[in-house]
Amino acid sequence: MKKSIFAIAMVFVFMFTVISGVSAENNVEKSEITSTDTSVPTITIPALPIACNNCHTYFNDREQYNEHIASCNIHKECVGCRKTFYNSELYDAHLQNCIEEKSSHLTIKDLLELILDNAKSNNSQWDDIEATIIKIVDILSNLSGDPDNLEKLDAAVAELEALGFEDSEWLISILKSKIKTLYAGEIAVIKIDIRTPSQTKINYGDTILLHADVDSLPSYATIQWTADNDNFTIVEISEDGRTCKITPNKSGDTVFTASVINKDNGGVHGKDTQTMTSNAGIFQKILAFFKNLFRFTKDMPEAIIF
Repeated sequence: MKKSIFAIAMVFVFMFTVISGVSAENNVEKSEITSTDTSVPTITIPALPIACNNCHTYFNDREQYNEHIASCNIHKECVGCRKTFYNSELYDAHLQNCIEEKSSHLTIKDLLELILDNAKSNNSQWDDIEATIIKIVDILSNLSGDPDNLEKLDAAVAELEALGFEDSEWLISILKSKIKTLYAGEIAVIKIDIRTPSQTKINYGDTILLHADVDSLPSYATIQWTADNDNFTIVEISEDGRTCKITPNKSGDTVFTASVINKDNGGVHGKDTQTMTSNAGIFQKILAFFKNLFRFTKDMPEAIIF
């Protein structure tokens, strides 16, 4: 009997010990969980540069960007000095003085484009102004084809002036002066540009096309190509005169000139030049013979177009 009571007591002691151990472990686990730092660390992301879509200036500060955007409201190039402006007030303040100073270098077409640009932003009679300017351009393009065109031109300019230009009356004044100069028999300036060739050094046996760009070629004018020596041979000129095919003849540099010529009196209305180099030594000529034999000669791409 005593042994049974002792055995039961030992069982109770063992169970108490086990239960106490489990409880202690649970307390330790709870203590560990309670002491764990669960806060999320703060991550600082640096501000990315902000670019102005107009002038492509970058800003790291949003306030500076906002101040800049308020004034960066245009993207215009002055036709007089080719300076670019991103602020309309600065552009307007610069334009008149620059154009008046450099008016002798401007064509009638340049002035008409300025008037059109100004009217587009400042005048409610945009459609009428555009139609009148188109009429003036048409008359100027056929100035020698109709004896009454000079009177029609005067009437069209008067019509343009009557439409009203509060901020650009000075442009109309310069335009009228240009037309008066044209009437006086002085040569009207017609802008012509020779495109930059894809390459300027040409080997003997190869050919390249030079290309002249003219905004508007009047009926009384034509394009003429000339070279200052015989280092190159002019192979062919297109019917409209805008392209000139050349090939080397002997080694050296040649200056090619594309001129707008008055068909009636031979007067030069505008011109541009391009220097080309002929590589026509004995080695190139021998090489060209074999290239031609096996049809390996090249026609170079005419020009780089921007």
